[in-house]
Amino acid sequence: MDFVAKPTDNVQEELTALASEIVGKVRAAARARVRPSLARPRPAPAKKFAAANGTGRSRLYKILAIGASTGGTQAIERFLCAADFTPNGILIVQHMPARYTQSFAQRLDAVVPFDVAEAADRDRVERGRVLVAPGGRHMRLARDGTGYIVRLDKSPPVNHQRPSADVLFSSMAKVAGRDGVGVVLTGMGEDGARGLLEMRRAGAYTLAQDEATCVVFGMPRAAIELDAAREVAPLQDLPGLVAAAGRML
Repeated sequence: MDFVAKPTDNVQEELTALASEIVGKVRAAARARVRPSLARPRPAPAKKFAAANGTGRSRLYKILAIGASTGGTQAIERFLCAADFTPNGILIVQHMPARYTQSFAQRLDAVVPFDVAEAADRDRVERGRVLVAPGGRHMRLARDGTGYIVRLDKSPPVNHQRPSADVLFSSMAKVAGRDGVGVVLTGMGEDGARGLLEMRRAGAYTLAQDEATCVVFGMPRAAIELDAAREVAPLQDLPGLVAAAGRML
């Protein structure tokens, strides 16, 4: 259902620090809606080329930011597999410890029609490319002289998370403004809600996954209660809404 990183250094102190996280995740797991995994074959290289160039897909002249936690690995995979659009870059915060995010990015790269990698500092945000925030580091959208890049740092956790969806969404609001799209998917807690509200106030198109299709309806609920999400929809409908918005906004 979920996991925490095993303590590696001072076990006694780290276990004490993990106590509230473990309790919260056990409680969330007890309430979670568990669904079977859907295995998918790796797409042909031609499909990746088509995604990168917009061939056979609607172009989305926006940067897409996604935040998720518990249940998010499958939700993100399903969202990206169903995406009938090619944005000007996709940035993902999935709550995971260091080391796990690289494996997650590799898994996504094998099954979705985009090129996926764990982000490195100053990586370029490019059409058809997906960057996953590395565990233990915040990821922010920034600009340099030629376009958009990501910046990584080890500033303090936000909402007990690093990477934090709030950090990414807040940077999207400041840097991309109306050229951003923000999506909050299944997850425990409230990370991403305030940042998504900043995005909406900056003119971005914002969405949240509905309760019925969430494994844990924590993060989307918090965003909805703040009126941060312009649309609330089942997971399977979110890619279509993003594609349609890209043609209208």
